[in-house]
Amino acid sequence: MRIRASDLACVRGAREVFRDVSFTVGSGEALLVTGPNGAGKSSLLRLVAGLLRPAGGRIDIEGGELDLTLGEQALYLGHLDALKPALLVRENLAFWARFLGNGAVEPEPALAAVGLSGLAHVPATYLSAGQRRRLALARLISVKRAIWLLDEPTAALDASGQEMLAGLLRTHVSNGGIVLAATHGPIGLGKTMELCLGEKPMNRLVMDVTALSALMLRDMRLAVRVGGGALIGVLFFLVVVTLVPFAIGPDLALLARIGPAVLWLGALLANLLALDRLIAMDHEDGSLDLMLTARAPLELALGAKALAHWLSTSLPLVVATPLLALLLNLEAKTTGAVALTLIAGTPALTFIGLIGAALTVALRRGGLLLAILILPLTIPVLIFGVAAANAAIAGPMPFGAPLTILCALTLVSIVIGPFAAAAALRHGME
Repeated sequence: MRIRASDLACVRGAREVFRDVSFTVGSGEALLVTGPNGAGKSSLLRLVAGLLRPAGGRIDIEGGELDLTLGEQALYLGHLDALKPALLVRENLAFWARFLGNGAVEPEPALAAVGLSGLAHVPATYLSAGQRRRLALARLISVKRAIWLLDEPTAALDASGQEMLAGLLRTHVSNGGIVLAATHGPIGLGKTMELCLGEKPMNRLVMDVTALSALMLRDMRLAVRVGGGALIGVLFFLVVVTLVPFAIGPDLALLARIGPAVLWLGALLANLLALDRLIAMDHEDGSLDLMLTARAPLELALGAKALAHWLSTSLPLVVATPLLALLLNLEAKTTGAVALTLIAGTPALTFIGLIGAALTVALRRGGLLLAILILPLTIPVLIFGVAAANAAIAGPMPFGAPLTILCALTLVSIVIGPFAAAAALRHGME
């Protein structure tokens, strides 16, 4: 395997970072990218990983797996550690081993290799900066990739940690692997090639089901542990539905008439609660960079995240609907119809919200903007969801017609949502 870069140029924020950069690195070799701050070391690694598009030149790979891109054959370790504080040390590593690897990999050997075997069942939030870096480095052992792209890999490591890292790098290179590392100094690898930026111009579909299931399980686990997840959504749903009878008064006929609309509005607002964090959390801790370089298509990964959000947020609302319907004086037949429309329509709310979450992922406090963007798009879903529920009560239209349209809206959103969100993410990350 060999990586060739020819006349690479990089432009960030309308500023040329570097140009005319060329290098070649092959199996059993390491290339250290050095230079002052702002010279473009991190940008060069992101170009190789496929996270940025070059403004000029090209990057080619010879050998390796022909059906995979360069980024999909590499393991990228950036400044951020891509760890979830709410998950255990073992759970963090096991997730990335399943998502980026080819199946379940036991994390214990990797944790032992980086000196964290005694912390396997400790939440990652209690790790020091050096321990978090060691845990991130454990991915190099758990995920088998021929190419390692390391951005300041020695950051936060003490002397023993740097010695451990040097041993990992020497083993990888001796086994025919390739290492590209952005660093300010030597990393104990011995004889290496060096590319210095900033001094002068230089002469650049098959889904892994295991990865997607691991992503879904991780997001559902986080939804339960971080901020209450499903419980918060159900409690908000309960508050909205409970306040309406107090506002309307003791008019049971009126409550029964507006009950389906109230339940749908409550479900819509509860669904909005966690949408702004759907992708933003992964962006903040560096997980998104790894997802963008994973072998699983980004569209399918985003679809898995949206499905996990629906299972952990919207499905509990459907389960709670029969209980809350009692507060609105709804009959059993009407309650069943409302629950059926929520099952059919709430996935559309989630996948529409996925697009808004992708558009606002790089914005701080983008929750309000997210609501403004997606609420108009959810109006058709709300209209036909309420219409189907009302049709089941008194007509005049048959129940099947609006329900069929509602299902069609859901199917369209499931198809379009992940692709539109992936396009927005790829554009926004540049």
